[in-house]
Amino acid sequence: MRIAPPALPADPETQIPLGEAAALTLGAEAPLEGFFFDGGSLAGAQYPRAEARGCVLRGCRLTGALFAKAYFASVRFENCELSGVNFSDGGFARCEFAGCKLTGANFGGASLSDVSFTDCAADGAVFSECGFKNVRFERCRLREASLTELRAKKGAFEVSGCDLARAVLFRTPLAGLDLTTCIIEGAALEGPELRGAVVTAQQACELARLLGVIIK
Repeated sequence: MRIAPPALPADPETQIPLGEAAALTLGAEAPLEGFFFDGGSLAGAQYPRAEARGCVLRGCRLTGALFAKAYFASVRFENCELSGVNFSDGGFARCEFAGCKLTGANFGGASLSDVSFTDCAADGAVFSECGFKNVRFERCRLREASLTELRAKKGAFEVSGCDLARAVLFRTPLAGLDLTTCIIEGAALEGPELRGAVVTAQQACELARLLGVIIK
């Protein structure tokens, strides 16, 4: 699956601190566009329906911030602290999350298109009822994360080298999803979701136990 990378400006604005730039733009209901932030904090900030385009946030702290129904296009989050951020019902297009902490982050109901998560810690994160189109999770920790009722066509998302222990996957079709490099111990499933998923023989035995099947 090919994921389109962010379209970032060749000469981004680097002189204005994150908090000041957000106050000047998002606070005035204007897009945050063409910035590169190396550090800074918006922890606890309230910017519902915000819009950001062509930005890089490196080492930024947004813990507990509210970005419900916000829209992010061509935004790269690198080594950011995003625990508890509310991204619910938002939109993400051509975005990257690399080395970020997303513990308990809420993406519920969001639409994600051409989005990658790499080396992220997202224990307990919520992706319930998200729309996925070209979404990849690579080497991410998603323990106890909620991925229920995802809206995704076959082949619309991938997982590789991820820890999905005790993740909740109720009513999310997994047809075509290759789980062979992932940890799926204790994942919550009803059974039909697994139709067409690719697993190892050992994982098949584990899933059989989860579903109450007795293997002799």
